[in-house]
Amino acid sequence: MPGTFNRLLTMAEEAQRAQIQTVTRAQEFARRDTRRGQMLGFVVTLCAMGGAIWCALLHEPVVAGIFLGVPVMAVAKALIESTRKQLPSAPVQVQPSESPMTPTQPQ
Repeated sequence: MPGTFNRLLTMAEEAQRAQIQTVTRAQEFARRDTRRGQMLGFVVTLCAMGGAIWCALLHEPVVAGIFLGVPVMAVAKALIESTRKQLPSAPVQVQPSESPMTPTQPQ
């Protein structure tokens, strides 16, 4: 059939274009989600620090310390998770075992 190769080539190009568009959109959505999470974390940290200052002004140091524990623990958790992602995992060592199909030697 005449033109079959051109149709196949056009179809492959359209599929590639759609794949690129899908990956681009997925990256954009991931970037937006990351930005939203950072903004929410910033707002929570500001609120916790404001609450700590307010409690310190009311002479409630224990409650102020609890308010400050929120952002400190969030930062600590983020640091721990980031270091776990960066560490290479140790390869799993499998000990050779006797197979049930292997004949055993008398002792």
